[in-house]
Amino acid sequence: MLKHIHYDLDEDYCMDLLMYHKSDLQPYKDHRYTEWDKNWEMNWSILKLENEYFNEVMEDLNIDASPRFYVLEPHTYLLPHVDNGTKCSVNFLLKSKSPAPITYDKDYYYTQALIDTSKEHSVQNGPEKRYLLKLSIFDKDFDQVAKEIRYAV
Repeated sequence: MLKHIHYDLDEDYCMDLLMYHKSDLQPYKDHRYTEWDKNWEMNWSILKLENEYFNEVMEDLNIDASPRFYVLEPHTYLLPHVDNGTKCSVNFLLKSKSPAPITYDKDYYYTQALIDTSKEHSVQNGPEKRYLLKLSIFDKDFDQVAKEIRYAV
């Protein structure tokens, strides 16, 4: 469900890019979970952003993905869900002093990892904003990417 990676991501650059585009953040919406939209819209934002640096990261990792930022407000809960259309993703938690775990059957702590988003998971965020660079992979499942990805620990 989770495979740690260790990649020398330029977190400062990613955060600067996110802050530069923060006015473009949109409330996250998922038509499958309309009863949760009010909670998610207030607490969870998304920004899809193409960037040459992200292309370099994906090439280094040997993945084809769609980059996006997510911001989750402090002390909020992402209810159990399966990602919409994303089979797996490479997640980078940015500038986190105490990263909240992702929960499947138990809690998994990470700062960089390949995540199986086709399995139900949730996040109980702690006291800080959660800044996430997510590289969403739509055409390969977790096991396939786990065999091909570079920088796996």
